[in-house]
Amino acid sequence: MVAKAFCVWLMAVLVGLLYAEHIQAAQWKEYASDSEGKHYYDKATLTQPSPGVMSVMTSVLYGEDGKKLYLVRRQKSGMTNSGFDRLYYRLVRYEMNCFSAAKEATVLEVWELSRDGGTLDYAKAGNPAQWTPIPEESHLEKLYKTICPTKR
Repeated sequence: MVAKAFCVWLMAVLVGLLYAEHIQAAQWKEYASDSEGKHYYDKATLTQPSPGVMSVMTSVLYGEDGKKLYLVRRQKSGMTNSGFDRLYYRLVRYEMNCFSAAKEATVLEVWELSRDGGTLDYAKAGNPAQWTPIPEESHLEKLYKTICPTKR
C-alpha cells in the first residue's frame, strides 16, 4: 500500500516537473465571458502550423451555472459525468482557418480538469482538415477575431 502511494506521489511530482516550464511560460489573456464562464487563450502557444491557419490553447474557467450547462451537454452526448463534481476548468487546443472567407475552426485536443489540475477527461479530437463554421457572436468568433491576422 505504501509503495502504491509512493508511486502515485512520484508520478504527480514528475508530471508537475514536466509541465512546470509550460505553466510558467503561459501568457493567459481573457478574450470572452459568457454563460459558460470566462474564456482565455495562451499567447505563448499561438502558432501558425500552415499558411492561414492559427493554432492556440484556450481555457474556460467555469462559473457555477456554466458548469451545470456543460454537464447537461456531456450527459446528452452520452458521456459520463462520474467525478465531474470536481470540474473547474477545461483546456482546448483549437486551430482556426484564417485564410478561408468563412470563419472556421477545429478542435484538436480537450482536457477537463479539477481545481488542483487533475485530469478528469481527455480527448484527442478531430482532424485539422475537418473545419466547422464558427457561430456568430460566440466566444469562438471573439477568439477568431483576436488571433487571426486582419485581411488586407
